[in-house]
Amino acid sequence: METKEQELDYIKNQRDTLIKIVNDTFNCNIMSSSRRRENINGRMAFAVIMRSKGHTLHKVGNAINKDHATILHYEKNMKHFLKADNNLREKYNLVEELFVGEYNPSWDLSKQELINELILLHNQKKELYLEIDRLNSKQGGDTRVKELVDIVTQRTPLGTEKNTALKLNRWYDGIYN
Repeated sequence: METKEQELDYIKNQRDTLIKIVNDTFNCNIMSSSRRRENINGRMAFAVIMRSKGHTLHKVGNAINKDHATILHYEKNMKHFLKADNNLREKYNLVEELFVGEYNPSWDLSKQELINELILLHNQKKELYLEIDRLNSKQGGDTRVKELVDIVTQRTPLGTEKNTALKLNRWYDGIYN
């Protein structure tokens, strides 16, 4: 069960992520008190998406420094604006897809951070290949029973491994005793 603090952290992260996505997509600052159309459209998109996630009017309003009545107004008017304004509809759908769908935090990284991450992943890949080679050479050292292992692997039906192991033990006990 999550604690109240974990739930609040989750809501904050969700809010901050959505604010970043909206600001980037609408090329605006929804925290600004400006009445520029981009900011209003961004705030409306933010409000509608947060409400669809189950947040109260009060919580959504507090997140963007607006009261609950403004959020209610945004919700009511957003339906009409989405029907009439293709540009707003496209941006809203993109924000919703990024937030609700598969938002990738690497989109927030700078070019240099992406290069550093790529180098790190490349080095990790090299280390994994070396580990695979080490394990293969360790395993391949005893080739005298490889043919036996292949036969048992091919002829043992799935789910009968335990029974086959018992039979092989009895057979070896009979041969070598």
